[in-house]
Amino acid sequence: EIDYEYCLLLDSDTIVTKPFTLNDFGLEITSGIAMSTEQKRDGKPANAGVTLMNIPMLRETYNDFKAFILEHVDTATFDSFSPSDQGAYLDFYRHNLDFLSEDFNFKPYWMPDDSQPRIPFIIHFHGVKPHIYISNMMPDFTCTNATKRICEVGPRSPYYCYSMHEFSSVVDLNSYCRASFKKSNQIGFCEKHLTNIATTNNNCLDPVSVAFAYYRQVAIREWAVIKRKTRKTWAIIKRKIRKGWKSGIIVLIGIICFAAVFEKRAHKSKSPVVQRHYQRWLVIKMRVLHFLPSLFHSPRRKPLHHSN
Repeated sequence: EIDYEYCLLLDSDTIVTKPFTLNDFGLEITSGIAMSTEQKRDGKPANAGVTLMNIPMLRETYNDFKAFILEHVDTATFDSFSPSDQGAYLDFYRHNLDFLSEDFNFKPYWMPDDSQPRIPFIIHFHGVKPHIYISNMMPDFTCTNATKRICEVGPRSPYYCYSMHEFSSVVDLNSYCRASFKKSNQIGFCEKHLTNIATTNNNCLDPVSVAFAYYRQVAIREWAVIKRKTRKTWAIIKRKIRKGWKSGIIVLIGIICFAAVFEKRAHKSKSPVVQRHYQRWLVIKMRVLHFLPSLFHSPRRKPLHHSN
């Protein structure tokens, strides 16, 4: 049994950045429960990731709250339009719900407002977790539709570097990266990137310096894949030409047109995801153009020297 008047409920994706006391919650501390905002900074209590709870009030309403939950077991829908425990708290305690300062539920993807910059007490990696931000820097990865907006907006926020720095400074990076990734090169990139942020948070927004380390690790593997696919594609074109030069020309023109259209559209796109794939395409293009002439020329055999 909790022998305290107040309890602060924290999600597992939160980081406490500095000590705080009950006085930091202000004079008008809640007599029920208090939450901060969800994604928008609209001053409305909505996110249960950090919840300040008045324990005596919770004990008084415990049986009624449990019955309320059991009534919604089949549907799990609430008037607050929020799911799961968050929806249950917001709906049942709506008359005893207060706003909790953003300093106790600060999101890394938020943009600065008109207030003075301050160091929050708690950072909440709401929606997108640190390893997903790192995964979004790697090739062949895109965020889900639910987290796509945060993936794109998050790294643009000036609070992103600070939040990642605080996370990297308190977490066992080796264990975290091994639990988040399977491939050795991804684990290595995750550790190096977070270690760099933990020591200095100046360069974590630079997409070139961030991506360079990962591309360097996978360069040899990617180069082998490019050569194999290029040889395979060229073999298909040569077979088409042997069967009929028209079909071979059509295939070759189709590949060139597709590449040209993709390059033109990607160059104008403002999406960070498209730009990342566009940069990767430029690297592949340069490698293919460098490798292509060798497909037309077989290596010369050295003449045999006969001894007299």
